[in-house]
Formats: sequence, C-alpha cells, structure tokens
Amino acid sequence: MQTRYVLIGFFVASLASIDFIPKFGIGIYPFGCIFMVAWVFLTSYAIFKHHLIDINIVIRKGLVYSILVAVITFIYLILVLLSERFLQGLVGYRSLITSILIALIIALLFNPLRNKIQRFLDKRFFKGTLESLAEERERLKQELFQTEKLAYVGGLASSVVHEIKNPLTAIKTFVEYLPQKYQDPKFKEKFERLIPQEIERIEKVVHQLLDLAKPRQTTFKPVNIVNTIDTTLSLLENSLKSKRIEVRKDYISSEVIIQGDEEQLRQVFLNLFLNSIQAMNEGSTLAISVQGVKGSSDQADSTTRPLGHSVTITITDTGCGISEDNLKKLFTPFFSTKKDGVGLGLTITQEIIRQHRGEIRVESKMNQGTRFIIELPI
Repeated sequence: MQTRYVLIGFFVASLASIDFIPKFGIGIYPFGCIFMVAWVFLTSYAIFKHHLIDINIVIRKGLVYSILVAVITFIYLILVLLSERFLQGLVGYRSLITSILIALIIALLFNPLRNKIQRFLDKRFFKGTLESLAEERERLKQELFQTEKLAYVGGLASSVVHEIKNPLTAIKTFVEYLPQKYQDPKFKEKFERLIPQEIERIEKVVHQLLDLAKPRQTTFKPVNIVNTIDTTLSLLENSLKSKRIEVRKDYISSEVIIQGDEEQLRQVFLNLFLNSIQAMNEGSTLAISVQGVKGSSDQADSTTRPLGHSVTITITDTGCGISEDNLKKLFTPFFSTKKDGVGLGLTITQEIIRQHRGEIRVESKMNQGTRFIIELPI
C-alpha cells in the first residue's frame, strides 16, 4: 500500500510537466500547478497515514535547522558589516568589489564552523532518537525470530515424541529382560552396545531442540551445508516415513563449506521441509539438490563436479502447489494459507538468507509441486 501511494504520487507529479505544451501553440490549460499541489497533498497523506517517515523527527529537525539557519545568517551579516566598516575605516576606501571579497572570505571561513554546529546538533538532539529506533527494530526482529523458533518446536513435537519413544522402548525392553538374562554373555554384549547408542540418540534429539529454541546472536563461521541439511532431515524422519515420502538427494560433494550461522540455516531448512511435508500426500517425493555455480574447483574433490563461488540449494516437492495469487504474497509477514499458521516462517526464512548475503526464490504450479531455490555465497 505504501509503495502504491509513492508510485501514484510520482505519476501525478509527472503530469505537472504538461505546462510546456501551450508554448507550442496547443490550446490547453496549464494544469501543472494543480498536479503539483495534488502531489504534495497525496505525499503528505501517505506520510501521515502509513508512517513512511517519523514525522516527529522531521518536525524537530526542521525547527532546529530553521533556527540554526536564521542564527548563522544573522551572525554572517553582522560579521560582513563589521568587517567592511573596519576595513573602510582602516584604509579609507569604499568599493563594491571590496564588500563582495569580504563576504566571500567570511563565507569560506564560516562554512566549516556551520558544519561543526550542524554535526553537534545532530549528535545532541537526534542521535539518541535514531539509535533508539534502530535498537527497537532489532529487538522486534529478534522477538519475531524467537516466536517462529518456538512455533517450529511445537510443530515438531509429534515427530520428536516418536524419535525419543523408539529408543526408550528399546531401553525398557532390555531392562525388563535384564534380571532373567543378566548371565547370558550374548545378551550382556548386546545390552552394552545398544543401550549407550539409544541414550546418545535421545541426547542428540534433545540437544538439537534446545539449540533451536534458545535465543542466540548471529555468528558466522564455516558450516558444512550438506551436514546441516541432513541433520535437519533426521529430525523429520518419522514424519517422512509416516507419509511414505521418498527423499532424493543430489549433492555435488559431501562437504560444501560456507560462512554462516548453522542454527539459523537449520531453521531455514526446517521451515521449508515442514512446508513441503505438509503440502504432500502419501507416496510423494522430496528432492534436495546442492550444486555449485560460476566454475571454480576450490572445494571439490576428485570424485565430484566442480564447485563455484556460490552454492545453490534446491528443494522440490510434488505437493499441491501454490496459486499465482498466493505466490506473490508468499514472503509477506503474517500471510498464511494454513488455519493455524502464524505467517512468519517464510518471512523469517527470507530475512535469514538475506543476512547471509544470499537470495531465495520460489517456483510453483497448482497440483504440480513447489520448488524453493536458495543461493548462498561460499
């Protein structure tokens, strides 16, 4: 809506250029001034209605700068008059050229002082306001990230229950047979081997959930994007199996290293995988591709194709697809086609990708599936 007002305003302002037409002998009323007035009113309405700029800061700055200009102009004129009279009294010579030279010299000397005064006023009256706005924006963004993380944790609950339940069932079974078969060497060997494995499996799931749920700062370090994708898929293993979804992987290498925040990237893939699973019926296919572009062989080994200066991750499902109307609004905050959807998942996904200096785009057709394409620099 805000962009619409801006575009309409520019169109109305452009109509003001018709004032030159009567000069070519064409009889038309010069509506240009009317369109300019309309543009001013339209822009003012958009600013106040949709808060395109903080009007309080504009008013304060306008008032302070107006006073500053008035004071500086007054001081400048006083200095010019005093200097002119002093020189005229000293040398006894009156000339317009002398007055102009005096004015220019004082202007050149006074301009640095004016800049220092302006910087002082900016720092004294406006820096705190702008900093507080920036801090508030960053705080709200972090809250959105955290809200969406917790929503993901809630959505994963059923899958995680099965991930933990299966190891617990195995442990319970072994414990029940322990009094009877404690002296059995084969049972003891199997017990000593499997129980630690199942406990480690539970710990892994719990740690992954804790890492996902806790608030954290963005920290960039070397990340194996293939490993991040696979560990995220492991969290959804039960959901994939329950729908008999086939996962097809096409990785250029088992190690594709980028600079990024692993937990945030895991949140990106978790969101996209969950969306795909929810959109697909039983027996569907989820294809994941990791490829390099812009031909370089810096990270590729002898058994892989060359990897480039960026990596392209493609996630393709054979689900219900997305309509053209919804496709345009897919990354809009609070837009969701799900009844219980928050509508922030893809918005935050896009923001995370942008923080990693990458881009994300989507292609989809109804009843044919959806493809998300992510490009990240290496």
